[in-house]
Amino acid sequence: MAMAIQPFASSGCFAVLEAHHLKGMRPEMKHALLLLAGGMPRDVIAGQLSTSVATIKRWIDTATAEIMVCLGDEHKNHGELRGFWVRSHLECCLDDHGDAAA
Repeated sequence: MAMAIQPFASSGCFAVLEAHHLKGMRPEMKHALLLLAGGMPRDVIAGQLSTSVATIKRWIDTATAEIMVCLGDEHKNHGELRGFWVRSHLECCLDDHGDAAA
């Protein structure tokens, strides 16, 4: 199994994602990302944030695009890489919404 991970890890994408800060991301996108990363379904996020599922989808898609802009087109696992970015930036870019995942 370690052999399958090696090419991906050695591509440097994890280091690039760790270095890609987005302190200026809109607060509602940060909140939605944290709730999604915590395992909350989009429809429940929409209810909690008092907006539509379509709006939540747009916020998450936009936030994901902002995160993924630092990587080349060869990285297609946006959801998984988005989760890695969220975990890597909890204390810097997402610190003002740290209570959102609770």
